[in-house]
Amino acid sequence: MSTVKLGDVVTYEAGEDLSSAQYLFVTLESDGQVDLADATTDEPIGVLQNVPDAAGKEATVVKGGQTKVVAGEALAVNAIVGTNASGQAVAVSSGVWPCGRVVTAAGASGDVAVIEFFYSSEEIGGSDTFSAIACTGDITSTDTAADADCNDLIFQKSRGAIVQDNDDLGKIDFQGNNGTTYDSAAQIVAEVNGTPGATTDMPGRLVILCTPDGSATPGEVVRFADGLVTFADSVDLVFNTTTGTKIGTATGQKIGFWNATPVVQPSHNADPAACASMTHTVGTGADATTPSGAEYNLARDDLDALKTAVDANNAAIDAINADMATLGLTAAS
Repeated sequence: MSTVKLGDVVTYEAGEDLSSAQYLFVTLESDGQVDLADATTDEPIGVLQNVPDAAGKEATVVKGGQTKVVAGEALAVNAIVGTNASGQAVAVSSGVWPCGRVVTAAGASGDVAVIEFFYSSEEIGGSDTFSAIACTGDITSTDTAADADCNDLIFQKSRGAIVQDNDDLGKIDFQGNNGTTYDSAAQIVAEVNGTPGATTDMPGRLVILCTPDGSATPGEVVRFADGLVTFADSVDLVFNTTTGTKIGTATGQKIGFWNATPVVQPSHNADPAACASMTHTVGTGADATTPSGAEYNLARDDLDALKTAVDANNAAIDAINADMATLGLTAAS
């Protein structure tokens, strides 16, 4: 068995005969004494190291770091364990409080394993430091103070000195099991966005990454930095609404292009004008070379109709240009 790196060793008073409880989980009772953990829902204070044979005797308990513990079943390395009704270590299942992670396996019930002990909830009060914690259920933080403040989740990063541009400051990684291991499906990462100063200058950005179908590697989708929202290259911006995406609809405006204030959606402009059918044929006159006067008149009528249609379309184009300027999409003429 490898060397056991004992954590915090604390002396309590035994609340009962614990002469058969060496390397078993114990609980701290309301009277300040320790008893054998005798229910899977117990939250052990630690693992007993000695063999006090009566109530009131000195009980030595390891509360953190590594410790030997008697297994209640075969335990593999990295298994998360809690206590059974006999104070032995068993793999966590529904109703079992997680106490530690196995670092040296046990082959069967009664064998001695080595676990890395988690801190108890009594000790995580804002002053203790620990390297890692594993949870198998929800994490809830409740603040009942009658003020505007709330509980904080703080990620801190240091290189032993000032951090640098592009350093990760904190990450939330969402993973799913692929049948063998856990792959990342999405991440939210806080990064340093520029060169930090020595006192009060800590520029930052927030980056959201998602893993595309057929991949196991998340890629950047959008980032928030310097007051800008920047979408990654080749990322489509899709508006999935039942009424369509509206631009500039007064107080209900959804998107504004460059304009400072919301504007009313313009009404529908005139439809393009259609040219009249021009079926007249300019023939030859009496001398077989010059069109007749009547034929000139018909050609003039066709040209007048064409001019009317062009003028109408030009007016429609002018109206569209004016609407685009009103929306802020183009400069005013």
